[in-house]
Formats: sequence, C-alpha cells, structure tokens
Amino acid sequence: MVEVSRYADNLAREVAARFGTPVLVVAGEAFKASLSGNLLKTVEFLGYVGSAANFSVLPSDSGIRICDVRVVERPKVAYGKMQSPGEAEILSCEDVGG
Repeated sequence: MVEVSRYADNLAREVAARFGTPVLVVAGEAFKASLSGNLLKTVEFLGYVGSAANFSVLPSDSGIRICDVRVVERPKVAYGKMQSPGEAEILSCEDVGG
C-alpha cells in the first residue's frame, strides 16, 4: 500500500481539481490517461505540475485515489503538445478521499 504524505495528498487533490481524473503525471507533465487493467496510456497533454514525481490520480468511490506508477514508456511533449504517447504500470494505490 502507498503511504501518502500530506504534500502528495495536496498535490493529488490539486491535480484532480485542475485536470479531472484519470491523470498520469510523469516528471511534472500531466496527461489525460485511459486505464486498461493496471496500465495507464496517455491520451492528451494537459500541462505542468509542481512535482518531478511519477504518479497517477484516479477516481474512486470516496473521491480520488493516488497511485504509485512505473513508467514503461515516457510520453514525449514538444511545444505544449504530446508528440508520442506513453504508458505506465500501476504498482499500488491509496484512497485519499475527495
């Protein structure tokens, strides 16, 4: 299970409020993502967030869920647009409410 710090909890809430869910964050770049099993695939570049971490924010019954991910293929962004999609594997998640 993921141990969510107060900073990570606040960042996940900010990401969810700003971009909605599901979102994949790779090295500070936020992407709209599609979920298939335990894989997230990037769909669209959304913007930048204040973290160099890799994580995802997913919807849950109680609000949002923050997940630790392993980047399988890093998406490429140039001039504010996604140039090639990426993929990440979900390792573990924790509900953080809404």
